[in-house]
Amino acid sequence: LLPLPSRRGVLGSCLPPPPPHPPPLPPPPPPPPPPPQLTAAPTSPRPGPLFFVFFPTPPLPNLREIDLSFNQKLYTQDLEDQLRERLPGTQVKITVTFPPPAGSKVGNSAADRDASLLRSQLEPYKTLVLRQRLESVFGQRLECQTLDRAEVMRRLLACYADAGFPQQRKLVRAQGTPVPQGVLDALLVELRDWASKAGTRERRHNTQQERPSISAQTYMI
Repeated sequence: LLPLPSRRGVLGSCLPPPPPHPPPLPPPPPPPPPPPQLTAAPTSPRPGPLFFVFFPTPPLPNLREIDLSFNQKLYTQDLEDQLRERLPGTQVKITVTFPPPAGSKVGNSAADRDASLLRSQLEPYKTLVLRQRLESVFGQRLECQTLDRAEVMRRLLACYADAGFPQQRKLVRAQGTPVPQGVLDALLVELRDWASKAGTRERRHNTQQERPSISAQTYMI
């Protein structure tokens, strides 16, 4: 063993040099730009508060188009108005079926329609169902994607006529048998009991009223 020098300078020269400072970390990469197009699936969420989380204020600068076409839960005129207000520079594609656009339906209910017409049989179906029938049954797959309900109905009736289906239906009238009053009273009791359980554990899965055109506190389908 050799004695260490006592002088500070000599001792310092014997120690290894301090390690160099590590280089500073690079800055984090910028977040990816928002997608230029947003397409919602046909069964996407209902237009509640969580839905509008996707559209902050101010709106996303790169979002050029939002496509809600043929969506089964996003189809009201009120939703289209809100989206156009929130996204002024974005093209909004939405299939509005409520309230029905002018000329899209004949009569407000079945009582206002001619029951002998084929159109009266097709009128209760949603526009999405009519478009799907044009595509799957009559092969108009691409052409009908941008048609409104009135034009879809016109083309669908024309397809039925070309296929040989009559526009007039045969009416069959039959005299029914009155239901006993005791059965009606018992059925009314059960229906009222079912309606009173809305929002409880016994009817927790049936509390969502999804048809805005039905003006009732509760209904059964």
